[in-house]
Amino acid sequence: MIDWATITKIGVSHAGTIGQERNVTLANRVSVIVFLLSLLLFASYAALYPWNLITTAILVVGHAALGTILFNFFGLAGLGRLWLCVLLPLSCLFVSIISKFTVVPVQDSEYYEFRFIMVASGIIPCILFRLSESKMLYTAIGFHFLAVALYDPLHNLSGAGYYQTGQVDGTYYFANVIVIFTLALLITSILSVKKESESSEEKNRELIRDLEQRSARNETQKEQIMQQSEILASNQQKLSEAYQVIERQKELLFRENRNLADEMVNMNKELTQTNAELIKSNNELRQFSFTVSHNLRGPVASLLGLVNLLDMDNARDSNREIVTYIRESAHQLDSIMDDLRKITDIRHDVFNVRQRIAISEELDQVMYLFKDRLAEHNIRLETAIDCAAVFSVRPFVHNILHNLISNSIKYRSDERQSVIRIGISENNNYYIISVADNGLGIDLKKHKDSLFRLYRRFHLHNDGRGLGLYLVKLQAESLGGFVDVESEVNKFTRFTVYLRKPANLNRQVLYSKEHALIFYDAWINSMGVIWRGPVSGLQYRDTFVKCLEFLNAYGTPNWISDLSQQGPVAKEDQEWMFREIMPVAAENGLTTLIVIRGQKQDDHVKEYIDAIKGCAIELGRKMHSFTNFEEARSWIQVENEKSTDTILNDGTPA
Repeated sequence: MIDWATITKIGVSHAGTIGQERNVTLANRVSVIVFLLSLLLFASYAALYPWNLITTAILVVGHAALGTILFNFFGLAGLGRLWLCVLLPLSCLFVSIISKFTVVPVQDSEYYEFRFIMVASGIIPCILFRLSESKMLYTAIGFHFLAVALYDPLHNLSGAGYYQTGQVDGTYYFANVIVIFTLALLITSILSVKKESESSEEKNRELIRDLEQRSARNETQKEQIMQQSEILASNQQKLSEAYQVIERQKELLFRENRNLADEMVNMNKELTQTNAELIKSNNELRQFSFTVSHNLRGPVASLLGLVNLLDMDNARDSNREIVTYIRESAHQLDSIMDDLRKITDIRHDVFNVRQRIAISEELDQVMYLFKDRLAEHNIRLETAIDCAAVFSVRPFVHNILHNLISNSIKYRSDERQSVIRIGISENNNYYIISVADNGLGIDLKKHKDSLFRLYRRFHLHNDGRGLGLYLVKLQAESLGGFVDVESEVNKFTRFTVYLRKPANLNRQVLYSKEHALIFYDAWINSMGVIWRGPVSGLQYRDTFVKCLEFLNAYGTPNWISDLSQQGPVAKEDQEWMFREIMPVAAENGLTTLIVIRGQKQDDHVKEYIDAIKGCAIELGRKMHSFTNFEEARSWIQVENEKSTDTILNDGTPA
């Protein structure tokens, strides 16, 4: 005879975890309970009513509930539980409908009694499924709600509806609302309790696992301590022996260290000497490059001038040909030296200040140089500019645009209308310049490794020197960027130049000494000097000579001078600055002078600021003083915006 424990364990062998074993056991128990209750219902119904189709249906449903055990036996635990959840509502609907045709006349209560079973069976999904099995759980619950909601529509469809059988209660349909509400209340209450129960159960399991792990660790540590005790006892003996060996080796090491120290001193001397020789060689190489690229230009220019002075009309044909060769060779030598000068300037980092470049205006200036060639060859130009300005070295950006557009014009295809597409955008790290054309293209498989080498050309039908791409790559890399190229022969070429966005744009150091620091602020287009303490007359004049050099080089309209730590300035030095520096700075575009006076108001500072203001007024320039940099920068920024608005509104500078 099969006992209760045996029945509830059917199918447990297929479970992989304790949770799955619980699901199988619980499903078996519920299926047996449903079977036993159906037998009780069957006996009651058979005793009260004659045998009919309903009596048979109750007996069949009770045995069908045992199908869950069969599913579990074959390892289909999920399907078995779902079967039990679906069986009862479906059976109630079926028995309720057939009862309307079996029992005559139909009683009003028969439309309520089956609903009781359907509502009660709504707790079965909450019992059989865990909250973690949400798909199966809510599928079963949803089916229960659907069965209850469709109770009256299915009865009406089969011709056994409440009013179809002659019932007259006008509030009947509201009963279904009460049933659905009751089912919802029952299920939500059980789910709430189930959530708390499963949460507590999970915490208990975690505590048990934690205790087991701690127990295992304690056992392991106990074994390790025993082993370490044995090892320590053994090591004590070894340490005693090793100590004696160490004492002997200490003496040897002391002697070796003394010898190594002597060797290190000699090696440092050699390294210092080698480093000095490398610095000297590098300086000599730079000087040689400068000499070749600059000092030879005079003789070459003289050579070209002398060749032009020759009377070619009276020269013999043979001499005329020789002179022509000399002129061509001299022009080639002049071009090579010009190329070398450009490369030398880039490698020496002559251009190191990042300025704000209005990219649309810069592109217009470049395109103006090509307007005749664009019109001559009927080249269509398409631009897409997604950033208003870039902060970079203006000559480099200009040269990159010029060389890439020039190449697109040179290497156009005569088989179709030429189109040049220029795109300028930015991301978080780079400014991106893209120049694409539909020209001759480049065989990248053949030429990619040598594409950016000096004096390399890939089309021989024009007069290019093969320097443009080399300069583009050199300038992009000097700005912390790189160049990418895509091309297909006789279809297109696209060069994409990535220029890294610079950091610390508001304090680019141009000159730094103990007594002063000269900087450039790209955000407000301003040069400035921060005096770091009292200065001598020589330091004062040397600093202003440097300031004037930078002003002349970069043409900035604004100047900030922080006098808060400068100290007194001798009258003769002030007069020298007003006489030699400020007029030249004004001629080179300086329009606004800003003085940072600090919080202290010493008499010599006031007199010095008044003298600067008087000189600025004489030169027709503006001068203002502030207590700190933040106020000064904000004021200059507002003034710059006013100037820009004036230019945009009437086309004339402010």
